Amino acid sequence: MGWLIFLFFLLMFCFSGLLLNHRHSLSSIDLPRKWLPSAYHYQHWNLGSVKGGITLDANHILLYGANGIWKTDIKSKKRFSNYTNKNKEWS
Repeated sequence: MGWLIFLFFLLMFCFSGLLLNHRHSLSSIDLPRKWLPSAYHYQHWNLGSVKGGITLDANHILLYGANGIWKTDIKSKKRFSNYTNKNKEWS
């Protein structure tokens, strides 16, 4: 009976090792935050990543905040899909 418990733990270690070493194959899976434990929920989030934005032209805006400055598109089919890091350029 003891070897059966040992075999179960060994198989679980093998399975978890495969998942951890091949995480790129699981990266497309997206879980809603309500399914995650409460430690992963946003609490008292003050929108520090993006504080505001400035319109550059009809197609682009600059987003700024605690993470720096980012240029993004607003007129494409997928809005806000292309981000350009402007932190090194303007520092």
